[in-house]
Amino acid sequence: MLTIDTTEQAELVRKLSILFVEDDAEVRDSMARYLGRRVDKVHTAQNGVDGLSSFREQHPDLVISDIRMPEVDGMQIYDFLKTKQMESRIVVVTADPFSEDVALFLKETRIKYLKKPFELMKFKQLVLEKLSTEAIEQ
Repeated sequence: MLTIDTTEQAELVRKLSILFVEDDAEVRDSMARYLGRRVDKVHTAQNGVDGLSSFREQHPDLVISDIRMPEVDGMQIYDFLKTKQMESRIVVVTADPFSEDVALFLKETRIKYLKKPFELMKFKQLVLEKLSTEAIEQ
C-alpha cells in the first residue's frame, strides 16, 4: 500500500481539478470559492447540460453534482460517467435523499453523497477523500 504524508497529499490534491454542477447560483458560487482555495482548477456549471459539456472539455478529476436539476440531473451525469468507467469520480449532493427515485439511485449505485444543506466539515472530508484517492491513482 502506498503511503504519503499530509504535505504530499495536500500537494497532490492541489494539482487536481473539480467540476461543480449546481443550479442554485448562490451555492455554486460559494462552493466554487471554497474549493478554489484547495485545488488549482475549479470549473462550474449551472445545470447538467452545461456540466456534461464542461466535463467533455475540461476532463476534471472530480465531479460534484446536485441530483435534482432541470434537463439533465445528477443521476444522468452519473450514468454518463459510468459509460466512461469514471463513476468513481462523482460525488452527489441532494436535499432529498429519501425520495423514492433518489433513495433507489443511492442504494443501487452506493455512490457517496452529501445531504443539503451540507456541513462544511463533512463536505471537506468527502471531497478530500475522493481527491486523495484520485491523486494516488494518477
